[in-house]
Order: sequence, then structure tokens, then C-alpha cells
Amino acid sequence: MRSLSTNGLLISIFVITCHTGCATAQSVPRYVVCMGEKDDKTCGAINELGEVKVAFQKWSKRAISHFDNGLSRTIIDGKEGLIDTDATVVIPPNYSQLSTPSEGLIVFRQSEGGKCGFLELDETVAIEPSWDGCFAFRFGRAKVYNVAGEGDRLFGFLNSEGDLAIDLVFEVASSFFESRALVKLSPNAGPELIEKLGSKLGYVDRDGNPVTKFEFDKADQFSNGMAMVARKVGEHAYDDEYSQGVEDIFAYGFINLEGELVWPMEFRWAEDFNEAGFAKVDICDEDDECKAGIIDKDGGWKFRPETYEYIASFSEGLAFVETHEGWKGYVDEHGEKVFEASNGTPFVNGVADVKFWFDDELDACGSSGLVDTKGEYIFPFRVVGAFTVDRSFDENQIMVADIFAKGTDYHELVLHRERGVIWPPGWNEPGAGEGVLCWPELEAKKKGASPSELEGE
Repeated sequence: MRSLSTNGLLISIFVITCHTGCATAQSVPRYVVCMGEKDDKTCGAINELGEVKVAFQKWSKRAISHFDNGLSRTIIDGKEGLIDTDATVVIPPNYSQLSTPSEGLIVFRQSEGGKCGFLELDETVAIEPSWDGCFAFRFGRAKVYNVAGEGDRLFGFLNSEGDLAIDLVFEVASSFFESRALVKLSPNAGPELIEKLGSKLGYVDRDGNPVTKFEFDKADQFSNGMAMVARKVGEHAYDDEYSQGVEDIFAYGFINLEGELVWPMEFRWAEDFNEAGFAKVDICDEDDECKAGIIDKDGGWKFRPETYEYIASFSEGLAFVETHEGWKGYVDEHGEKVFEASNGTPFVNGVADVKFWFDDELDACGSSGLVDTKGEYIFPFRVVGAFTVDRSFDENQIMVADIFAKGTDYHELVLHRERGVIWPPGWNEPGAGEGVLCWPELEAKKKGASPSELEGE
């Protein structure tokens, strides 16, 4: 049975006693881990040393979410509250809905079916519960909605004083990203406004001023100063052994924060720009033969589509490619080969999950594992029975993984970049973690092969 991810709510409940003064949250991170199955499943929280800081309790007694800025949501008898990293109650579980703070304010709903509003950390009501739906503050604005007429949601945005900074006139609205929100006007907004701005997707600033006309058939939130936008250019009928139907075809491009079209809508597909200012795009010919390339934020090509047979997105200066000559591996932003590999994920915080070529007769562990930017394994073991939540290490060099391997009583595996496995206890010794970890050196000895042979050296 797959456990619920630690970046979602772990369904378990226990009674927490409020200590003196109900101390405010600390900034120390905690990592939620679980063990056991079904009715025997228990969850707790550990620190970056693997020490238990929030005692394990059965999930039928307590719900505990991942920690966000030192606070975790809990559920007791269907009511939500907040605890800090030592399980000290910050807000008792008296609410039907409660979020962790964002920009100092907490979304709350007192009772099921009631209106939502915003609290301060001391439970002072900052914004009265007047809305059918509330979302976290971002860039000084919180998305809210009320249900109109026949169940349609009308979205708008509040400022931190609780006033409507942007009226409830949208049927689609994202939260603010980089001080821009993606929106679409509701038919209830009125024909004059729709005629002026458009009936499709567009962007507004924090004051509700349009940044673009509302003219896009598809669009994405802003990321690293750019947003992907698209228009429908046709349809493609498909009929195979699994399904049949008609698929819309879009042409993608990019706008900047001023709403200017930096790249025309000419790509069959595009990915968001990364922090280095690069984005992967696909260009297709009339026969639907597509090639991928890399563009930059200034409107130029970093790698044209004909450069490689295949190229993935750049991350942390590296991208997985296949050359026209058949070489596969990672190259840097100058196109220089860094290391060879069969396939792999993008790098996040210096780590990627990479697969190398290997000899099935020798390598019982396989050759897939977490590697650094030089292509070297960072652990003496392979994590063969786990899937990383986001495949990245946080600021404490910790990675939490969900374990899929059968026969284990644990749901989470917690890795430290330098210290190895910090949870479950005792899994750092060679041979430990059977069914979840594989130790190539031991497997090599079993087969009479040397570790170098196992690694294909």
C-alpha cells in the first residue's frame, strides 16, 4: 500500500495537550515519517539528525501534515489546529479548515459549510469570514470566491486589510505569481468589460489593471519573469486501439512581465523558463515531425532544434541530450559533454536520478541512482524501492522519499546528502534496508565480481 505523500495531509489523529502559553512556532524543520500498514500505521516527525521530535501515534488518532515554516496542521475528531516542531499546540484544533500562515495570515473556516476568513497566529480574526472559498496570501493579495446563481464561482482578490482590491468578476483566477495573476472574465462581468478586454485568458497586476488583453486559449503562471501563452491553431483526430477522439493543437509562445510577446506563438510545445533564463521548446514541420531546442529570455536560440537528436530542459547548467551520432548523456550550457548516461532527470540542488548502461549478469542493483553533477553516485547504495517526492535535497540537505517496496513496515525513507539514511534507524550499514536499498559492493561479492566491474569500469 502506498502511503500518502509527506507534502500532503497524513490522515492520522491524536490528542495534543496545549503547553503553557501555547508557544509560538519555531523555525526548526521537522520531517513527517510513517511506519506500519492500515490500522497499525503510525506517524511522527524527526529532525535532521533522525531524532524523533513529535512522538509516533496511530493515524487513527492523529492527522499531521508536513511542516511549513515550523508549523504543521493536525486533525483531532475532524477539527484542525496547528502545532509547532515540538508538538506544542499553537492553535487548538477547533476549526473545520485551517492553513499554515502565509504572509502572516491563516485561512480558517469555523464550521463545515460556513464562510472562510483569515486569522493571525494568536487567533485574532484579521479578516471576517465572508467568503465561500479562501486561498493563501501571495504578493499581498489573497484569492477568494463566492458562489453565484447556479453554483458558478466568482473570483476576486483581497488586500491584507480584507478589502476587495480586485472585484469578483472572474470565472478563472490563479493566485499571484511574480505580481501577476492569470484570469478569465465571468460572463457575469458584463458585456462592455468583456468586449473591452476579451473573453479568454489574460493577466492582471495587483491592482486589477490588465497586463495583457484576455486573448489566450491557454496560458500559464509567470515563472522567472516569463509566462507561456498559446492559441489554438487546429485539431488532430486520433483513433487507436485504446481510444478515439479529437485533440486540440496549440501554438505556444512567451510574454514578459509587461505583457510583451517576447517569443511569437510558433512552438508546438514549450516548458517554463528556468532560473538561468532557458526554456525547452518543440518545433514541428507539416508532417508533424518535431525537434526540440533551447531558447533564451532575450528571444534568441541557445541550441537550435537541429543541434541534437533529443534535448531535455536545462537545470543547474546541465541538460540530458542525445546527439545525432547516438551519444547520450549530460552536456553543459556550451554544449560540452560532462558525463555519459542512458537517461536521467533534471538536476535539483545538485542531484539527479540517472541511469547508466550496465551488465545484467553482474549488476543486480541496476545502474540507476542519485548522482552529483559529475555523474558520480552520492550514496554507496541504490534506492531501488522508493520514489522521491520532489527528487531534491532541502536547505538541510534532507530528501524524503515514499517507499513502494513490499514487505516493509516503513512508508518514508529520509536521506541526508552526507550522512546517508537517517530514517529508518540502522539503515546505514551495508546490507541494511532489504527490499528498499541495494548495496552494489555486496551484490558484486555474491556474484564473484569486483565493485569496479559492477560499475562497468
